[in-house]
Amino acid sequence: MIIPFELESLHLKEAEKNGLFPKEIMRTIREDKIYKRSLISFSFSKEIPKEESIIVKFSNNKYSKDYISLTREFYLKDLSAE
Repeated sequence: MIIPFELESLHLKEAEKNGLFPKEIMRTIREDKIYKRSLISFSFSKEIPKEESIIVKFSNNKYSKDYISLTREFYLKDLSAE
């Protein structure tokens, strides 16, 4: 699930009410340390979720190496050339 970061806790509470628990949470973050999105995968078993953060783009409008590596298979063009 991909949601705005501000709605993360609300969605986690609703998921738990329905027997779903976060397995992995990746948050996109800007260079100025402001979170933008939460990417969450769920499981039926309760465990401590793996949590990560990733910068998508820098202020110079270049994509981060981590983002390029993560999404490489989904783009037709090479994001590192931008």
